[in-house]
Amino acid sequence: MDNTEQHQRVFQLRALHQELKKLEAMLSVAWYSRPFKYWFGSSGIEAQLEKGRKKRFQLIEIHLQQTNDAYLKLVKANLQLLSSDKAYFKVTTNTYGFISSYATRFSGNLLDNGYAYCRSVEGNNPLLPMADFSFPSRLTGIINHWGAIQLSATSTDLAFIKTLPTAYEGRIGVNGRIDIRVKATETDILAGGKKMIDKLMANIFGADGQKAAQFADNKAKMRSIIHDFEEGALS
Repeated sequence: MDNTEQHQRVFQLRALHQELKKLEAMLSVAWYSRPFKYWFGSSGIEAQLEKGRKKRFQLIEIHLQQTNDAYLKLVKANLQLLSSDKAYFKVTTNTYGFISSYATRFSGNLLDNGYAYCRSVEGNNPLLPMADFSFPSRLTGIINHWGAIQLSATSTDLAFIKTLPTAYEGRIGVNGRIDIRVKATETDILAGGKKMIDKLMANIFGADGQKAAQFADNKAKMRSIIHDFEEGALS
């Protein structure tokens, strides 16, 4: 990336940073001077703040990965720690699908103890042909260097007796790509075929506590670099 693009991104970040400071000040004034209005009229400001903070973080991430060798090294190190040819995700909780018949998208995070927890956030279209007899047989997605996980059902199988996956296994690539396929299933007879996956859990690092500790340490170092950048370039 050339210097012009770098300067443009820093200028954009500074402008966004100042806008966020103004919104934070507005929220603070509303709290101290008009508490009633704060509780019933602050949601719009808070929504703008959340959106702006996410955008600022994304821009900082892009900038640091392109300009800071130490930061990029930490990113690559965490992705390497996550990579595995023996990724195993266990279904820990099922829920009743009153509209959808199976989960199509999951979102979650890897905690500092090395365990990842995901929850279904979207279900299938029940009007599709054979939807009631389908189950997600393959999940693909991404885990990033912070441990944020997004998974989608990219393949389904049919079973005329409602089938629920109980475990998936596969791999996590060095680029964070997750590709897991159903390993074990059970039948849903007692609930009348109304159950669907709600939560997944994975012990990403297995019994290797050192990897979990190193991953958490790398995250702390990345946060420190981001903080120093915000204090220096954006203040």
